[in-house]
Amino acid sequence: MRVFNTLGLTLTIIIGFVAFYATSNVFIGGGVLIAGIIFYFLVIYKILQKYILKINRIHECYLFINNFLITLSIKESLNAAFEATTNSISEDFSEYVLSIGELNPQEKLLYLSKYFTFHIYRIFADIVLLWQEEGGKILDMSSHITNEMREIEEYTTYSKSISKRKSIEIGTLWLFSLAIVVVLRLSLSDIFAGLLSNPIYLIAVPGLMLVFLLSMFLLVKRVTKLEIRGSEDVK
Repeated sequence: MRVFNTLGLTLTIIIGFVAFYATSNVFIGGGVLIAGIIFYFLVIYKILQKYILKINRIHECYLFINNFLITLSIKESLNAAFEATTNSISEDFSEYVLSIGELNPQEKLLYLSKYFTFHIYRIFADIVLLWQEEGGKILDMSSHITNEMREIEEYTTYSKSISKRKSIEIGTLWLFSLAIVVVLRLSLSDIFAGLLSNPIYLIAVPGLMLVFLLSMFLLVKRVTKLEIRGSEDVK
């Protein structure tokens, strides 16, 4: 999240400066800067926040399923599995489990589907409850679940890496584009002096900055898209 925030806010500040520098108009520059910051926090930040939360929740689900099954195979007790697993995931997860402490282990297992909003978790819970009723070797019964969960974990890690790389690449391209505007303003100052009185030019510059914000939105929507079967929005 820090990488996205740093890159997004840096680019937003830069486009505000470029808009001001290219037009010598403090109102245009300030307007672009304010619009960019508002757009980032009201739109972009919320998308990124939901994406990072989903990534973290997938990682927590992976740890929970693996730790729970290993403990359950050794101690053969849902209570023991919960006690051994709860504190090893995350503080948020521990607090969530504590908030449903009055439920019995079976109810907790089912209720956690509201925290882990993934189809794979619901299958895992069904297998555990089936094991409790009929017995058997839980690791054998759930082997395909752990394999699929491992693939999902690897996919999200790869997706996160690609998202960062693509964001930096596109951000760098936009920085070069904005740098060209600054260089032209410096090298062609006589031409720009005439353009500053042209209303079309004064409209085109902030229009270009708005295109930048739109491209930022489309980029964020693209790099935060996770193709995970049966997943729902996390809360």
